[in-house]
Amino acid sequence: MKLKGELHRVIGLCAAGSFLVIGLIGFFQVRRFHRVEYVEARGVAMGRVLALSAARALEGPSPEADLDRLLRQLVQRPSENARSLDVV
Repeated sequence: MKLKGELHRVIGLCAAGSFLVIGLIGFFQVRRFHRVEYVEARGVAMGRVLALSAARALEGPSPEADLDRLLRQLVQRPSENARSLDVV
């Protein structure tokens, strides 16, 4: 009987270890997938929101002038610009 009890204990520990390893692998895979999907979705949403305003802002005489104007606006009103980007 003692040998049978030890065998059951070893089988139980191996099963618990297997479930733990599979659970941890699954958890990290789901976490990584969620992180990647979240970042991609946020980037797509920001792209949709910013596409029209960026196109309008880039209608200046030269790319350098457009960049200077955009950076000046961002520095002058950082809180408004940051708030408008938070869409998701």
